[in-house]
Order: sequence, then structure tokens, then C-alpha cells
Amino acid sequence: MGAFRDNTGTLQPPQIEEINLNQSISDLAEFDDSAYNDAHFRFIETGVNMFDIDNDTYDSLIAEFDQITSSVTPPNQTLADLELEEGEIEDDVKPEVKNVSGAMIVNKNEKKSGKGSTYQRKDRRTRQQQRAATMAEAATANKDAKLVEKVKCLCDSEQEHSKHEIWEKIITELHSSLNQQQAEEIKCLTTTIAVLKFQVKEQRRQQQGIIREILTSFLGKDTHVHFVILDNTLLAQLAHLETHRSAPLQKEDPEFPHDTIIWIHEQGTHLIINTDSGYFHIIGIGMSKEIREEIKDNLDVLMRWTRVGITITSNAAHKGSKHVPEDAATLKSKQRRGEMEAIGWHTPMGAKGKRLLSYAHCPTKHAKAKYLELIPRMSNVAKMYHDNFLSLFPAQAKKMDDFAKKNKIPSFAAETIDGVDSNHPFANALTITHDNFSNFLHTDKDEIEIAYGMWWAGRKEEKGWTVGDDTAQRHIQGGAFLWGKYGVAVDFEHTKGLVEVFWRGKVDSHATMRSRSKAEYTRFGTSIQLTQKGTSAVANFWAARGNPALVVTPLDHIAAIHSPQHKKRV
Repeated sequence: MGAFRDNTGTLQPPQIEEINLNQSISDLAEFDDSAYNDAHFRFIETGVNMFDIDNDTYDSLIAEFDQITSSVTPPNQTLADLELEEGEIEDDVKPEVKNVSGAMIVNKNEKKSGKGSTYQRKDRRTRQQQRAATMAEAATANKDAKLVEKVKCLCDSEQEHSKHEIWEKIITELHSSLNQQQAEEIKCLTTTIAVLKFQVKEQRRQQQGIIREILTSFLGKDTHVHFVILDNTLLAQLAHLETHRSAPLQKEDPEFPHDTIIWIHEQGTHLIINTDSGYFHIIGIGMSKEIREEIKDNLDVLMRWTRVGITITSNAAHKGSKHVPEDAATLKSKQRRGEMEAIGWHTPMGAKGKRLLSYAHCPTKHAKAKYLELIPRMSNVAKMYHDNFLSLFPAQAKKMDDFAKKNKIPSFAAETIDGVDSNHPFANALTITHDNFSNFLHTDKDEIEIAYGMWWAGRKEEKGWTVGDDTAQRHIQGGAFLWGKYGVAVDFEHTKGLVEVFWRGKVDSHATMRSRSKAEYTRFGTSIQLTQKGTSAVANFWAARGNPALVVTPLDHIAAIHSPQHKKRV
């Protein structure tokens, strides 16, 4: 780690103010402990057989070591006993003893004549020599003067000690020194990484603080900002729990990761910001008395619609078929929890010769009367959703507006489509859920990634449902709206008043968790969306030149259901 040595080569603690993230990471990547490993394994391998090594092998190792370390030996100083030409080894071994490498050549003529035998080694390094060289190179490369001096002293004192003792000391010293050096390196690295982590965390905290201040000044003092990251492991854990239970998630489930979830319920505006992508969801909690009175009639229309509209039984997320195929069959066999109705326009299902259909009402005289009363009031409901969405998140509300206008998408509140005017373009569908509705984790099949919804608690009275007061939500346990991969949930049970939510239904996996409520209370949940099938049906209608005969309007439903040819159920 050259970045952390002083001019003498001595390791120094990192200076915090001089740390550069990219350089530190680069230094970390360049840290090489091969020298230490070579010394360690050489010490073990050679040390075990230290007293079994033959003199020839020992001399070759010493010679190799001297050749490599010669660069640090003063010009006038030599290791006399180890001065050999490259590729040669001294003749101090008995002729009958073979070198362990098997590379020695015996001059047979000299042996027969009684002369001293000469042994030569081929010009190649043995494994032991290579490791010794690596250790010496490591000592030189690291410019560790103390280590080199110790090795020199040990070599110079060869005449005073046995060769085995000298070699053992050299290996031990190299092993000890490199081990200490590595410990220092690791210590520096650990300190550096800790400092870098702290700096990054502190920088992120400061940035998030600035973002909070900006958003608070823009949206008001009751603004809450939650920074989250994508957690696919958590999402997989939640999906597995759903499959294991064959039911939607439940807050009270002992296996549900309750402490991992951010539970949102405080009054005000909440922004959930994904720090990886910058995308965010917005939640508005609370409703003043003035607003309650202003929108009470519109919410009343929706609550009354639940007694008129036909229950939707084909929703995949409600049944659980959004899961992988091997799980879908099991999940489909379980009961649906809660009810769902819809208002607006969808693709024809079994209606021959039609391109676009409105959602029908129940085929009863009572439903017909209520249907005729409620349909004209839907335009005010649509205006309420449009204005509230525009207030909560102007940019996304405008994006929905622009798409609807460009593609001439009729509003869910439109009574007719005359083929000329698109009749106040807006979301083509509004859904209503109630009676402890819950569903499985899923993404919506929408045309664009925009969804907006409202939730409130209703209280049952003699003539039907009415909007509950601020205490009504506490009578309905559970039922949180959960984003699985972010670990965030709107904890309706502890909220007060109306709750508004913008989310990316097409992109982010979400679910309504299971709930329980007293008989006189229920939670109504609604959402407006540009559905994929609905917008496709509208496109087919306009492709057919907007022929009114291809559309089934709400009034057409009434005429068809209550005609003499239609079997009525009163």
C-alpha cells in the first residue's frame, strides 16, 4: 500500500482528509499477499524437513538467494562461500548422493580416474529456489531495510553456524517479518475502509438532510421523507411466505418480518424515495373537516356503488395466480378475501361485435334504480380524483392527463362515447375494494406506470355506509398496503382520516395485507388507472372509426338487462 508509507518506507496510519475513494479502492485491489503466502508455505515445507535436506540442495538455495539479494549487497562486499556462476553449484557433495531434483550430471571419466567428481545443474530453478527468490524479491520490492539487513547478517555469519541453523533462521525471519508487515497492511486497510464507510455514510446523511429540507420547505412542515433501497431478498421472502400460507400476507403472522418493514401512519405527506433509482411514491395522510365535508358526497357515491356493481371475480392478484405456475394452482383453490367492484371501460368479454364495454350493474330492479341515480354523479367523483391527484403529485397527474388526451381515453365517469369527443379524458377505470379485501403481491397490467388511490374507513348505519370519523380506522386491524421490495407499508390501522397514495403499480410489487374488522366497520380502498386491456379496447374502437354501435354504454346495459328478452332476477 504505497499510498500509506512515508519517505522511509515506514507504514503510517492513513490521513483522513487525504483519503480518495477511488485511489483507496485501487490500492486495496493492488494489495498482494503472495509474498507472505510463499514465505509461509516455504517455512512449513522446508522447516519440517530441515534436517533431512542434502547439502547440494541447500547450497543451490543459498546460491539462488545470494544472486537475488546481490542488489542490496555493498559493491565491495561478497558472500564468498556462496559466489557461484549462474547454473552451477559447489563440489562439496559425495558423488554417490544424488540431488533431489535429479538434474545432476556425473563426469564418469573423472570418477574412474579417482579424481574428484564434478556436478553441474541445468539452468533452471527448482520449486524451492523459486519460492526463495519470491521471498527475497518481496523483501527488496517492499524496501524493508531492516528485513534485508537481518537477512544479510544471517548470511554473513554462515561460518559461525551450521548451514541448517542459518537456513532455518532465514526462513523464520522472513516468515516473521512478512507476517508482521501483512498485519500492518491489514490494520491500515481496516482503518481506511472504516473511515471511507463513515465518510460515505456521513455524506449520504448530509445529502438526505438537504433533500428533506428542500421537500419540507416545498410541501410543508408535515413532510416525512423515507429513503429506501431495492431488496429482492425481502420480496422473495414475502412471496415464499404467501405461497407457504396459500394466502395473502398477515401482519400477525409469526414468520412475517415485522421489524424489517417501515410502517407509515403519521399525519402529513410521506415521500418514499428509492436511493438507487431516484423514483418515489407519495402518501398523503389526513383530512380536515372542511375537506371531509367537501368530498363526503363523492365518497358516499362510491360506497353506494358497491351495492350496485357486479363483483369482479377474475382479478388474478385477488386469486393468487400472479405467482409462479407451480404455486398458482394451489393459490387459486383458496377463497377470495373481500370484494371488488369497478366503474369505467374495459375490453369486451363475450360481447360479440363489440369493441368497448362499460362495467355493468347487478340485474335487479333495485340495482337499476340506484345505477340510474349514481351514474350522473360519477363526473363529480372523477373531478375529485383528478383534483386530489393533481394536488398530491402534479407531474404524474399531468402525465396521466396527457396520455389520456393523446389517445382519446374516455373517463371512467363517461356515460356515452359519441365518436367525436373523448368526453373528458382521464383514467379509464376505477376499482373499489371493501369487506376486509386482501390480495397477493403483484404488479398491475397497466398501460403506464401511474396509479393513484384513496382509502378511508366506513361505518355502517341503518341506510348504508357512511364515512367514519378519525377513530374509525382503529376498528379495522391489519390490511396495510405493502410494497414488498422496498419494505414499506401504509399502516391504515393507525392512520386518521383519508389516505391518498401514488405508486407505480405496473413496476413495483405491492399487496393489500389481510385484515379483520368489527361488523359495523369496513375499509374502502380505491384506485384509478389506465389499464392495458382498457386502453387497448379504446384503441380498437377508434381504429373502427369510432362507430357508436361498437360500444356498450351504462344506459345500454340497463336497456339490455331489463328488456323482456332478458331473464331478470328480482
